[in-house]
Amino acid sequence: MKLPAALLALLALLSLGSGSAFQVILGDPVTFPDPEKCALDEPAELHRIGASGIRPVAARIEGVWRPDPDYEGRVSEESPRFTFSRSVYTDTGLYQLTCGGLSAEIHLNVLFGFDASVSEGGPVRLDCHYSTSGSHVDSVRWEKDGKVVLERSLSSGKTEGSEPRASFPPGGDRDGDWSLLLDAARLQDEGDYFCSVRYKGAREAWGEPAAVRLKVHKRDPDPDQTTPPHC
Repeated sequence: MKLPAALLALLALLSLGSGSAFQVILGDPVTFPDPEKCALDEPAELHRIGASGIRPVAARIEGVWRPDPDYEGRVSEESPRFTFSRSVYTDTGLYQLTCGGLSAEIHLNVLFGFDASVSEGGPVRLDCHYSTSGSHVDSVRWEKDGKVVLERSLSSGKTEGSEPRASFPPGGDRDGDWSLLLDAARLQDEGDYFCSVRYKGAREAWGEPAAVRLKVHKRDPDPDQTTPPHC
């Protein structure tokens, strides 16, 4: 059976594994990166690539993004880079941005996220669950701002990451509980966290929930510690 040209193009892009991948929480704005060495005033086109074909999303003409009718009302036309003013769940997918003979593939994941809050200095628990029993995944990872906060190798049991205060609950592999625990919350802990399971370094699936937005409330000064006024 002969495959459609659009599907062949999709399979080719996926097999290359090229391009950038990033994730956002549902409803947040999304800005797509231009291909390297592409001037922001150059003409550009953004297409959505899927099994049903290649569809136009928007074109940059004289520095202004002109969206396809399906995307009208959500595109920031005056932004030099293509930007969804708000993301919707079906924005998840593979895109190709071309500019000046250059192109870049962009994998966008729009995830439903939950809100969590903590007072500065308090303990943090960000829920994430996934059953690794009998699966072929080899690690569980938490990320924030594109950096690995914490990752556990399922084969060696070794845990590493950028935050020494972070840990997993005991018995996570048995219970499927891969929640992120943080000691003594700091203001800089605030932000978006993403939980996924990996296979050979690539994301295999998202945890449940996949995303948590943490708000850290600044602790009020202890009134007993304030300096009395000078007489």
